[in-house]
Amino acid sequence: MRVRGAWAGITLLLLVLAGCSGGGGSLAPDGVSDTGPGPSSAGFRLTVRLDDSVGRGGALARLKRPASVRVEMTDPASGIPVTAPAEAPFPATGDTVSVTFFMVPPGNWNVVAYGLNAGGQVILQSDHEIINVLPGTAGSTSLTLSGKPSTIRFLTPPVNGVEDQTLPHIVVEVLDGEGARTTADIPITLAFGSNPGGSSLLGTTTVISAQGLATFVDISLDQPGIGYTLTASGEDVDSVASPTFEIASATNPLVPTRVAFLSQPTDVEAGAIMTPVVTVAIQDQNGVVVTTATEPVSLAIANNPGEATLNGTTTVNAVNGVATFADLSLSTAGVGYTLQATSGALAPDLSDPFEVTSPPPPPPTPTQLIFISQPTDALAGSTLGPAISVELRDMNGILVPSATDPVTIAFDANPGAATLNGTKTVNAINGVATFSDLSVSAAGTGYTLQVTSGSLTPDTSDPFDIFLAGMPMFCYFAEGYSAGAGAGMLRGLRLDEPSGFLMGTTPGDPYPVADNPAFAALDRFFNYLFTTHTDDGALDDFLLNSLIDPVSNNGQITMPFAATNLGPGIDPNQVVAHPYLARIYYAQRSAARVGTFPYNPATGALGAGTTVNVGQEPVSVAHDPNGVQLYVGDQGAAPKIHIFDVNGQGTLSGLRSVALPAGSTGVRMVVNRADTRLYAAIRVPGGQSFLRTYSIAANGNLTFRNDVNTRPQPSGLRLLTRGATQFLYVACRGDAATPGAVAVFSINGSGDPGLLLEEPQTMGTHPEDLALATDGNHLYVTTHNGTNPAGDGNGPTRLLAFKIDAVGMLSPSAGGFPLTVGPNPFSLEIAKAPDPDFASRTISLTFGSSAPPLTPPAARGPLTVLGPPDNALLSLGAGAVSGTVTVEFRGRAIIQDQTVGNDLKVYERGTAAETYRVDVSQDNVTYFFAGQRSGIGSIDLPAGVPTGSYRFVRITDVPGGAGGPFFGADIDAVEILP
Repeated sequence: MRVRGAWAGITLLLLVLAGCSGGGGSLAPDGVSDTGPGPSSAGFRLTVRLDDSVGRGGALARLKRPASVRVEMTDPASGIPVTAPAEAPFPATGDTVSVTFFMVPPGNWNVVAYGLNAGGQVILQSDHEIINVLPGTAGSTSLTLSGKPSTIRFLTPPVNGVEDQTLPHIVVEVLDGEGARTTADIPITLAFGSNPGGSSLLGTTTVISAQGLATFVDISLDQPGIGYTLTASGEDVDSVASPTFEIASATNPLVPTRVAFLSQPTDVEAGAIMTPVVTVAIQDQNGVVVTTATEPVSLAIANNPGEATLNGTTTVNAVNGVATFADLSLSTAGVGYTLQATSGALAPDLSDPFEVTSPPPPPPTPTQLIFISQPTDALAGSTLGPAISVELRDMNGILVPSATDPVTIAFDANPGAATLNGTKTVNAINGVATFSDLSVSAAGTGYTLQVTSGSLTPDTSDPFDIFLAGMPMFCYFAEGYSAGAGAGMLRGLRLDEPSGFLMGTTPGDPYPVADNPAFAALDRFFNYLFTTHTDDGALDDFLLNSLIDPVSNNGQITMPFAATNLGPGIDPNQVVAHPYLARIYYAQRSAARVGTFPYNPATGALGAGTTVNVGQEPVSVAHDPNGVQLYVGDQGAAPKIHIFDVNGQGTLSGLRSVALPAGSTGVRMVVNRADTRLYAAIRVPGGQSFLRTYSIAANGNLTFRNDVNTRPQPSGLRLLTRGATQFLYVACRGDAATPGAVAVFSINGSGDPGLLLEEPQTMGTHPEDLALATDGNHLYVTTHNGTNPAGDGNGPTRLLAFKIDAVGMLSPSAGGFPLTVGPNPFSLEIAKAPDPDFASRTISLTFGSSAPPLTPPAARGPLTVLGPPDNALLSLGAGAVSGTVTVEFRGRAIIQDQTVGNDLKVYERGTAAETYRVDVSQDNVTYFFAGQRSGIGSIDLPAGVPTGSYRFVRITDVPGGAGGPFFGADIDAVEILP
């Protein structure tokens, strides 16, 4: 399997790229090879263009322009795909399209390309090629699309011969559906058609065609006979029979009497070598090749319509009775040329007529350089990928494939005063200069590159950004499965902030789980991941809570942490975590209830669950930012949004509802940060979908404001707040008539959305859910690629990434995306390691005997005290028994080194300064007194605290200072000082 020569077809330029910085492997669907993540993974970018060797117009007329291109990559030993096929539509105009593979593991892989018509039928096919992908290296090769093999014929059939003597070369030609030779090579096998002498067919009987010709060089028969025929057969083509031929006995010597053309001259371009080569046999009077003959045979032009010269070796000695002319060419075009073969006194032979065509005009001269693969965002010092490609084009903007000029790349704009490292001057290959190892040394926004080559017009790249590696983010999503297909998975990816790049998978990924995971939620401080799971049959549904570890910067999920059986037929749907209470809420679709569980903030263990009946078919839940209301989306026969009040212990009460349009389904909701607007994406009968806006009153009640149309079947939405600016992103699955997309809405000063655009980057897929990076600069989208809007797992599914600009618009992000993942990805969640300077986990909370009221914000719960100050206060309560809270620092520790300087700061921020006591511990067992303060206070650990590292802090209300409307100290945050 080799790279084939040029032909009037379509050429695929295959670029082997170095892996993305930080590595990262593909998440492959069932039946696809996956070597896992790693820095050795590479990518393929394929540029599909028409070959100019005989003119683009002629190639298009014969090939019938394909509607799309599909490239498959498989393991040659097993035939298992290495990754999902890569596809791209072929443009209606122009001659170039790109197909990209991401995260290709190193190895020797088989690659083949197909051209498809509008009906998805293969009309073009390339040769199969073995490519060697090496870690951290770059290379290139080419594939040629030719007509799909349709028929075969004997170009040089078997001729009369002698038993046990090798026959002259037998040549079989492979043709496409239009009768032209194809370079899409296939194995061809010879066998007997008729075998009158009972002979054996000796020699190599199966060969792979090369340039559309299968040549058999060592065929012989071991028995004489009259009326032999051979058949030729190949994959997906009909077999064909040869003319009859005779095998003579070797006992009678043969006497040469004549010469005869075995392989006729074929149409050829003026000045080009004739292929296949012309062969002439020395035969006896019965047409049997005299294999002992070695006489010289000469060729000359017999009919010479163009007054041409026959160039090459025109006289050669016969070998085994056959003279082979391997380098013949004619100088001038003409129709009806013939050649005559002579050899001394032997009877001559005249060839069939053939045509000599005029050569194509000389290749155009390149005049300009054009970036065809732009530089993309990257981390400082990491390789820019995919590789940067530059075409050398003529004055009409057409690629010049013959160009081999050196091309140099350098900074045009250099905002970071960086150094451009790597190979900065390369020679063009087939008219394309590829820069595969470039890197930029320093961070900056708005870099551009310029390419130059002598007097050619230079080109400047699009702007791109270079980032310093920042804090890791962790992306989690559930992979479901089609009905009855088996267990689902939880997946974990490591991302970089602020670049948004894929850095690999979390340790232990994937995490197999029973049944079908559907929805996921993270608690506010990213300590726990909660997922709901449904069963296709009569088995129980359940809820799983898993410990994650963002502080150690690897994001690993500890599986399983705890699985809680919900019983059969519950159909748990969306789940959310309360922003301040250690409690989760989830919709029980089939049971028409809302379920809730408290959990231990120190261990994650679930407490006793409760349920509340609500509506007919609840499918979604959403909190307001303060956690005082819970909204439930109900798609039952009388669809509604239900409203519950949530008290300081998480109890639901005060149910009321607002009606949705009849037939509403798929309700998804989000509340803005100011707690003034609720946005609901809903689907209504007739294929219509829209985004509905409600005003939120002080008591949480909803008032309808307006509807805005969006694409069909919205399935997920996220709200981005940047100061006074807000943008709403809605994942829309689409339907049979409308492809899926991400709709982007700008929120005006009145809180009402207006459609900015529908981002078609998810063309051919069904977006399911989306999530924002923790810095709000990137959007990630899970997509189905099924044949129906529900996304039933048919075909590959992907995780997409987009950059968000200053005005909320989206552009595709590189850095390892798009990423192929497993079937049915749902419920995307993104976490970040919490600020290490602030408490990150609550170990225990006990309210004082005179506890604050149950209604927030008096007692917001154990999570309120975590993270940086946000004016969400935890009131400890006062009385004979003092309220106390214990927190843990997981990113840093308080260092007691007996030096002067504050070590710890407590933010007590109630309306009146309250007094509290602070103790510290290394193990949450033995505590040492650190100090007593009122209001916001800093503490220098006293000498009585032994030298060492302290991660646990206990804050206790001191009785007697119960001022303000709520009892006890009101704690906002706890901080370790530098």
